[in-house]
Amino acid sequence: MGYTFIFLLGWIIGLVTGLVEKVNSKIKENEKRKDIIKANYHEYSELAKERQKLYEENEFLKDDVQIRDERINELEKELYALKKAASKS
Repeated sequence: MGYTFIFLLGWIIGLVTGLVEKVNSKIKENEKRKDIIKANYHEYSELAKERQKLYEENEFLKDDVQIRDERINELEKELYALKKAASKS
């Protein structure tokens, strides 16, 4: 009876130890995954900021091009008017 109890106690301790090791292994694995997720999120955040900055620069350049196009049209009209006036004189 005594040996059976000791055997069962040892078996239970071994089983619990194995379960604890599995749980600890899963905890370490989850910590690694969490660190990877944090790194990926940080990288995503930086890329999103960079994308927003590029979008804003692009919008500024579009506005700048539109303003320059309008100015070119004005100058072309002035040139046409001057050529027309010069041809009449």
